[in-house]
Amino acid sequence: LVRAFGPYFAVTGCLKIINDLAVFVGPYMIARITAYIEGSSHEPLTQVYAYTFLMFAGATVQSIAVGQYFFRGFRLGLRMRAGIG
Repeated sequence: LVRAFGPYFAVTGCLKIINDLAVFVGPYMIARITAYIEGSSHEPLTQVYAYTFLMFAGATVQSIAVGQYFFRGFRLGLRMRAGIG
């Protein structure tokens, strides 16, 4: 089973790691934007816009990664079931 499905399983695991890392992008960017709004950060406005874009990009990457993770996981389960039985 490892030889047959190992690489596919490894890519699926990488998608899960990407999703888990993308979860932390949103809160970090919100903290940076909040610091700018409160006045404790002296960053240019263009950088704050970049933070909002990074929030959007992080959420997009997270959505794609988790969707592919579940799709590949279910598909792998069906293939393993067919391979065993």
